[in-house]
This record gives sequence, C-alpha cells and structure tokens, in this order.
Amino acid sequence: MLSHTLNAKSTLLAHQGSFTILKSLLVCCSLVICAAMAQESVEANQVKTYRYDQWDVFTDEPLTGNQLAVFPEPQGLTNALMQKIAREMAFSESTFIFPSDDDSADFRVRIFGPNREFPFAGHPTIGTAFALARSGSILPGTERVVFREGIGPVIVELEWNGDSLHFAWMHDLAPTFGITIQDINGIALALGLDPSELNLKQLPIQEVSGGASFLFIPLMSRAAVDRATLDTTAIAAVFEKAKMPPQSIFIFATEAKDDDAAAYGRKLGIDGREDPATGSAAGPLGCYLFRYGAVSVMAAKRIQIRQGVQMGRPSWLHVQLELSGNEITNVRVGGNSAYVGEGTILLPDD
Repeated sequence: MLSHTLNAKSTLLAHQGSFTILKSLLVCCSLVICAAMAQESVEANQVKTYRYDQWDVFTDEPLTGNQLAVFPEPQGLTNALMQKIAREMAFSESTFIFPSDDDSADFRVRIFGPNREFPFAGHPTIGTAFALARSGSILPGTERVVFREGIGPVIVELEWNGDSLHFAWMHDLAPTFGITIQDINGIALALGLDPSELNLKQLPIQEVSGGASFLFIPLMSRAAVDRATLDTTAIAAVFEKAKMPPQSIFIFATEAKDDDAAAYGRKLGIDGREDPATGSAAGPLGCYLFRYGAVSVMAAKRIQIRQGVQMGRPSWLHVQLELSGNEITNVRVGGNSAYVGEGTILLPDD
C-alpha cells in the first residue's frame, strides 16, 4: 500500500514538473514572438514604401515593347531619390506622377532615365496614360488628358473599349529639320557597314526634332538595320566634324515586307543603349518620311513603324500626320500598352 502511494506521488510530481517546464516554454515563445513583432513594427516605422506599376509600351503583348515603371504616388521623393530609383529600375525611363501644379494640365509627369531626367519622351507618356486609366485616376470614357512634362503641356487623346483604355495618342511638337550630314564614309564606319548600304538616293542623313532630336540614317535593307553596330567613338567624331551636339541615332529602312510597316528601325544611343520603342522619334520620322516622299499624302494618315525586333522586344508605333497641302499641321503618335505587374520599393525614412 505504501509502495502504491509513493508511486502515485512520484507520478504527480513528474506531471507537475512537466507542466511547469511547458509553461516556461510557452512564456519564452510568447516573449520571442512579441519581440519579433516589436522589431517588425520598428522596422516598418523606419521605411517608406513606394508602389510602382510595370508596363510594356507600344505593344499589346507582355514581355515585348518598351518597359516602363510608373510611380503613382511619389510624394516625398527628392530629385536625387527619383534619379536613384530610375537607376535601380534600369529601364530606359521611369515616370513619377504628381498632382498638376497649374490649371493647364491634369497631371504633372516627370520622366527619369538611369542617368538623367528627360523633358519629354514618348513611351513614358503613352504608358503613364494607361497606368492612370487602370488605376481609375482617368475615368473611363475620358477623351483627353494633358500632362505637364519638362517641355510643357502634352496632350494625350484616349480611345476606350468599354471601361478599358484601348489606345492612346500623344500630340507631338511640330517637326524641326536640322543639320544634314554629308560624311557618308564616317557614318558607314560608325555603323560597321559598307557605304553602299546607306540609302541616300532621295533620303538624307538629317537631324529632326519633335521635342527630342535624333539623327535619322536611311539604310537600304532591313538586314542592314539588324546588322549595324554603333561605334560610339566613331559617331562622336562624325558629330564633332559636323559641329552638332551628340544625340541618339535612328537607323531605318523603308524596305517593304508583309507587315505593312512604312519603316523598320532601331534607335541606338550614344551611350551604347538600344531602345525597343521610341515614341519621341516616331513623330519626327513620320514627318521626315513625308517630307522626302517616302510616304504619300494618303499614307501620312496611317504610318506604322516597326522597332525592337532585332533585340527581341518587337514594338509597333503609329503616326498620324494632319496636313494642309504639303504642310504638316499636327503630329500624333500612338500605341497600346500591356500591364505586366506591380512592385514596391522600400526606402529608409530619414
């Protein structure tokens, strides 16, 4: 009987000891969890979040066209931080949307590339319109919005398919035709091509601007466009000889194929970067093609430009010219955009 009593007491004490240990473990776990939550709270209070949308512009298919990051609520970011974010994104441009600072525009749009701010650019303008429409900041059925960019107000006309934005047209500035270059050998050397591959029978090598300047270089074939490689040192020597500022070049061919493109081209930057779709070059190129007879009066109402094919991001850019006789009175550049996704950037709150 005594043995049974001792065994029962031992069992009871063992259970009590286990309960005490379990209780201690639970307390420790609670303290760890509370500490972690407190740390997360502190960390959350030490950062600011900036959401962005990612779009592919001048295409209706994701993973083609020209990439764009759109920051819809960048309030609190300094110029220096916007520049750093654009460098971090590493797209050709990123846009930061602010409330309009005057009555002439609906939104203030700032455009940054990895190395500098741009006063104007085409695919950021088109892509930003799509981002604002998707978020509801531009209401379905709105026919026109105005962005204040570095060059001033930019009009964007909108075409809808129900509640979804289908197409956007930006108004370009009237074209300015600048310097023509006669250094054919220098241009050919800079492109790694034979001089015979330049198409100069009726088309000049010329600077044209519609808010941003490009040197347009006509080539004989699409194959030559794809094969060209830019020697940045050689092209810099061409610019210096012509006494003109360095600028991006746009090589193109008017060789007809079954895709109905009036021009097939590539934009090559003096920094060595290639752009898959360049809206700010499309308007000037359309004006250039009309001026030198590569497109007719009727065709000027619907000029399609194919770009980005060689680099694996095919794009379609659309240009419409309004004419009074042979005078260009209005230039519109348009395209689609495809939504790719969204993300968040975390920055220290200091």
